[in-house]
Amino acid sequence: MRRIPQLAALDRLLLQAGLAWTVAQFLGVSASALLAGLLLPQLWDLPTPAALAALAAGGLLPGGLLLRARAARLKKIEQQLPEAADFLGRALRAGHSFANVLQMAGEEMPDPIAAEFRFAHREINYGVPMNEALHNLATRVPLTDLRYLVIAVLIQRESGGNLAEILGSISRLIRARLKLLGQVRVMSAEGRMSAWILGLLPIGVLLVMTVVNPEYVRPLWHDPTGVRLMWYAAGISALGVCWMRSLIRIRV
Repeated sequence: MRRIPQLAALDRLLLQAGLAWTVAQFLGVSASALLAGLLLPQLWDLPTPAALAALAAGGLLPGGLLLRARAARLKKIEQQLPEAADFLGRALRAGHSFANVLQMAGEEMPDPIAAEFRFAHREINYGVPMNEALHNLATRVPLTDLRYLVIAVLIQRESGGNLAEILGSISRLIRARLKLLGQVRVMSAEGRMSAWILGLLPIGVLLVMTVVNPEYVRPLWHDPTGVRLMWYAAGISALGVCWMRSLIRIRV
């Protein structure tokens, strides 16, 4: 499995998501979900569009959950970064070395950011150079704000300067950016809600009609024209959701 380049990216995703799964375990779960999505529609005698939807759900569900766990963990680390920068700055002002500061942050700060600092400090103790350990930290946690912090530390180690003051400036910058991001999310909340409603409303109405009056909905599954209309409706709905997502997704 190590000979397949794509599995290295999958291993990195598992590490960023904070999951204790190995690549083999994740691939096994993905294969099981795909097999379930393939066999269950045949057992329940579902129509072709529903069978394809179940197959797609079985194939995409494990990867979607992995990406969701990764996004949630990275978001939590991003929220902890200002406090982490302040912590590092205070410890440096107290006279501790940067390696000891990493150890203190790993012991005293909450997870998940503490786990990343512990990992970096453990690498340094095992003989990894400081610069390489910090680069590995930025690779494991692909956040722009954390890269700013790492770059500041690397530049200070080569050119000198007041690292504690630099970390304080980075902390204020991150807090200002998170505040602006919160304002953007509040202003775009209506658009996100509209996207959810417009995306789920047709599916909900179709399910209700299938339960209340299945004969009325049957032509959509069995008549060729109805099946064609369902594909058109699904494509147009997906296009509309993607369009609204692009409108409300604002990078800060």
